[in-house]
Amino acid sequence: MGARRAARVIVLILLNLAAHFLPFERRGFEADDYNNYCRTLTLQRAALTSQALTQPDRPLFWWLNFEVARLVGLDAGAQLVAVVLTSTLLALSGFALFVEITGCERSSFWLTALFILWPAHHALHGTVLLTTSTGVDCLYMAAATLFLRFTRTGGPAVLAASLSLYALSLFSYELGFLAPVVAWGVARAQGRPRCAWAFTFAVVALLNLGWRSALASATPLGPVRVPSLSALALNTAWVLPAHFVGHIALRNVLYGLWGFLHLPVGLLAFGLVCATLAWVGAPQMLEDLPNVDSRRMMALLLGLYLLAAPAALLLVESRHTVLSSLAFAPLLGQALRALSRVHHRLVSLLVAILVLANQGLALRQAEAGRLSEATFSAVRDRHALLKSSAQVVFDLAGLGREIPHTWRPKPDVLRTYWGLYMFAPWGLEGMLCDSGIPEKRALGCVEPLRFTATQVECPRVFFSAEPGRSWSAARSETAVLGYEEICGKKGSRCPPLAGR
Repeated sequence: MGARRAARVIVLILLNLAAHFLPFERRGFEADDYNNYCRTLTLQRAALTSQALTQPDRPLFWWLNFEVARLVGLDAGAQLVAVVLTSTLLALSGFALFVEITGCERSSFWLTALFILWPAHHALHGTVLLTTSTGVDCLYMAAATLFLRFTRTGGPAVLAASLSLYALSLFSYELGFLAPVVAWGVARAQGRPRCAWAFTFAVVALLNLGWRSALASATPLGPVRVPSLSALALNTAWVLPAHFVGHIALRNVLYGLWGFLHLPVGLLAFGLVCATLAWVGAPQMLEDLPNVDSRRMMALLLGLYLLAAPAALLLVESRHTVLSSLAFAPLLGQALRALSRVHHRLVSLLVAILVLANQGLALRQAEAGRLSEATFSAVRDRHALLKSSAQVVFDLAGLGREIPHTWRPKPDVLRTYWGLYMFAPWGLEGMLCDSGIPEKRALGCVEPLRFTATQVECPRVFFSAEPGRSWSAARSETAVLGYEEICGKKGSRCPPLAGR
């Protein structure tokens, strides 16, 4: 590796850390993390492996999730290492792919910087839960990079490696199902030889579809869901653009800026230094970014949709936009070129705002982890009480009154907190299981609890089986965990939360 390439790689790593990991902590876990770790405690590895092999879709992904849960456990330090490593690998995989496509490291450096900074896939930097899907995205990128290198240089070993990585990715997560089509389109547009070898990826794709069809009918798990084309059209025509240039993107930036204002003074000053560096570097970025003509712009838009189409069959969330963000980065670069014609300092301002917004979102993710950690600590501290109680109720409405979880009322109070799944029912039950209280139903009340002399009443319970139903039980048989139990009378057990 040459000195200039090494310098660019180091700067990208530092940019990724500065944008997504201030403060440098990941203390709590998401709902699925608690649930996955519970499964590793209650099931033997052989049983989990056997179940994975009967999955009609995502068998490797299913298995990897539990292996990661077993490896990381509920150790905050191990989680931080895992999230930082996969996030860094994602950025560097994007850089390698851009270099192979453009043949220019300077252009690729700035495209990767835009890929890092645009906050469409910010949820990936939250907890260990999404390290598996991030790793799969890296495999798809590596497969595409190797195929494009094969079209340029040849070599059966390179093609075999690309096919192998694509197969591993596809049997893990189908998000990049159409990635070979996009890679073939890039190679064809650049006039590369050996493009026809892209048909070999169709063999892997057909094997994957065969696996899904065979196991869907041969196992008691039921058929794989086949959504309607109207769902695909809705998600691709509305939800996907919203993540990049619509209301979701705007919300991420505004939430991030609001969060940035609540950073501790030291981190606030460091963030302003980073934003200043971004301001200074923006003019150089405009000089180095590749020009995208109208024909390439249409091709990039098509690629953006193709890379998200498999996810769009069901839903498009932040984690599903990673591969599409690769196609969006050149489009964003071209938009910045157009903006510079209005006033070149507008570009510097926008890039600086993106740096600050990402740092604010990182604070929100750290806060979500702190709240999760405090809740789990409250569960463990009350192990004996909870184990002897017939019901465990989490007063989400009470928590929502004290914690600024959103800018507008939400019917599922604190089920999600700043993009992270927090008090989803399976996560609450996972907390109980991880504390040595398995197989106990946890209820989350999203409207104020009512107490009588003998009863505890919740007007609306949020949990997976019957969302929205009312509930009541004997007060003597019910344990209630609310803001005071989790954070203390004055909130002393919960670290400061921005905006409170």
